[in-house]
Amino acid sequence: MNISTSALVEFVSRIGRLLVFVLLFAFFIRELGESDFGAFVLFEALVLGAGMLVDIGIGSAVQKRIQELDLNQILSTAAGTKLLMLAIVSIGVILFRTDLNAFMQQDLALYLPAAIALQQFGRLGLHAMRGLDKLVPASLLQLGGDATQLFSAVALHLALDFRVKSLIFGFTLGWLVILVLTATMLRFRVIRPRIDVLRSLFGFSPYAFVGSVLGGMVYNWTDTIVIGYFLGPGPVTLYETAWRISGVIVIGAQAVSTVVFPKVSLWFEKGREERITTVLPVVISVALALVFPGIVGGFVIGRQTLNLVFSIDSIAAFWVLLLLL
Repeated sequence: MNISTSALVEFVSRIGRLLVFVLLFAFFIRELGESDFGAFVLFEALVLGAGMLVDIGIGSAVQKRIQELDLNQILSTAAGTKLLMLAIVSIGVILFRTDLNAFMQQDLALYLPAAIALQQFGRLGLHAMRGLDKLVPASLLQLGGDATQLFSAVALHLALDFRVKSLIFGFTLGWLVILVLTATMLRFRVIRPRIDVLRSLFGFSPYAFVGSVLGGMVYNWTDTIVIGYFLGPGPVTLYETAWRISGVIVIGAQAVSTVVFPKVSLWFEKGREERITTVLPVVISVALALVFPGIVGGFVIGRQTLNLVFSIDSIAAFWVLLLLL
């Protein structure tokens, strides 16, 4: 499938995931209040932060190397490496569970290992699909996982009144669906990991870890964790809502980068540098097309959106939104 079609599907998928975010935040902020919902946001931040330590760039390395090696071999080796790192992180969670619970102001720490595991192995499947140029199914699976999180969390809250745990169970179920479906679509079977495959992965993973993984964590979640540590879960909800809304202006750039990276990597391996130089200027222009309208929209209707959609009547949240835009 060509880049324009794949980018369009990825863009539509991200719009759908944005709608899921709006519904999830709008419903649960009203139902739980800012403080309890903020506890879930901090839980999610810890899952993704600890996931960075479990991943250490392996996922991106799989995406880069999967067409060069046997699928079952590379995925089994990557999964085995992640399992080892997950065991270490899980021990840390158990040892520091009291501090983690105090940070979230909820007894949620012992749910972290399962959530980290499902999120990491689900992401590994998505990386593999993108590396195999299955970009459209990967985009749709992510949308399906987010929709599963929304509907299951709402159902658990309404039926059983699990409150914050409804969100946690919805989060883990969404990633479980992604994991099962990617493994099925890839026809993956576990075989013995190999040292030479591990060396191949580690030949690329440090660069991915420092660049996309570590950089993405610092960019997306460090501020949330710092706010949670010093101010508590309530302000985290205000900040995270503003942050997610501001992300609308970079949806185009994110969609294009998700689609283009596997293609560029494949073209480079095949020595087709002229294709790269032809495509990149076009996709960069498309990625920037939504930025200016998004910024203007934030200034004009940002506060009304926070108030009417998310029940957040806070001038501080509005100023945060403007700053992020």
